[in-house]
Amino acid sequence: MWMISGYFLRGIGGLMKCLEGTIKSHRASLFQLVAA
Repeated sequence: MWMISGYFLRGIGGLMKCLEGTIKSHRASLFQLVAA
């Protein structure tokens, strides 16, 4: 049970870091879309 939850949390952490990197790299274009 603990092994599964730890693996699950680590997977979520990886996804969040991936999303954060994507948002940072596309922040300028996202702001342009919002401002448009």
